[in-house]
Amino acid sequence: MARMTGFPSSAACRASTATAAGRSDTRLVVIRGNSASGESSVAQGLRDHYGRGIAIVGQDVIRRNVLREHDTTHRTHCR
Repeated sequence: MARMTGFPSSAACRASTATAAGRSDTRLVVIRGNSASGESSVAQGLRDHYGRGIAIVGQDVIRRNVLREHDTTHRTHCR
């Protein structure tokens, strides 16, 4: 079962204004795990708890849209 670990203090999370994005309370949470280990359920639980301000971005969205990789039958990009 996945669990959240401690977050750094707010002082440790501060970035210079040249590199900061979002609001001062913006956080990026990455949830990883083996296939079918419950990552999507944890993400949905976070959204249920914190509200619709939580964006759930799946691995396929990152791969296809951000990294601009295309699906292939050989899956050579998924090593």
